[in-house]
Amino acid sequence: GDEHGDEHGDEHGDEHGHAHGSEDPHFWFDMNRMATAAEIIGAELAKDHGEVFAECGSKIADEIRSAEQDVRALLESVPADQRILITDHDAFGYLADVYGYEVAGTVIPSGSTLAEPSSAELRELVDLIEDEGVRVIFANSAEPTALADAVAAEAGADVQVVTLFVGSLGGPGSGAENYLSMMLTDAELISGALKAT
Repeated sequence: GDEHGDEHGDEHGDEHGHAHGSEDPHFWFDMNRMATAAEIIGAELAKDHGEVFAECGSKIADEIRSAEQDVRALLESVPADQRILITDHDAFGYLADVYGYEVAGTVIPSGSTLAEPSSAELRELVDLIEDEGVRVIFANSAEPTALADAVAAEAGADVQVVTLFVGSLGGPGSGAENYLSMMLTDAELISGALKAT
């Protein structure tokens, strides 16, 4: 078995299987986990390489926790009944858990960006979008959005696809040049799109 437990598997992995096992690998969407990781890494490096590494880890952790407050304010500004995410693939389990969102459906029914959904699964997703009244599909900026675009078009003219930075940073001027700006940009895009609907 997996010694790390099945903390997120019940909610995010079981229904269709998961390309990465039952764990959602996108743990960086939980910024407090990332802050703790910076502290742990700094403390470990300090054992062999000097206290400056522990200080650096603490400084980075403080910066992450400070930015997390801004991310939290943005994501919690969305009314609770509108915190419904339809995404291109299953990458937002940690974000959903931390900020009280529901991942109601995914275009690609696994964590892999290589899996292909069946036409029946796409039809189910279109029905879900119509039933939930969701007007936004969030997609990964690093992946083609053709499937998400097709689902959005099928679900109605007013359903839009908004691309987020999921597994990679953006280039200069993207608003996602580093981890903190990526998280803030994604929070702005999510909250802006959901509040506009």
